[in-house]
Amino acid sequence: PSVIRKARSTARDGRIARKVEFWNDVRDLHAKGLSFREIARRLGSDRKTVKKYALSETFPEMARYPVRPK
Repeated sequence: PSVIRKARSTARDGRIARKVEFWNDVRDLHAKGLSFREIARRLGSDRKTVKKYALSETFPEMARYPVRPK
């Protein structure tokens, strides 16, 4: 693979790792009984994002769409 493609892949992997860590933090705090609002305040995120992550059984990954031909 090209250097640019490899760099993009590495950056994407880092973003995904941070999101998985955030998802785990949200799930842990929710299991301790904190409200969505309190979790959002502590983690500096939107309440709706916290609710989505707290109620999901698995990590909510974005759908990958095929590249359109030119």
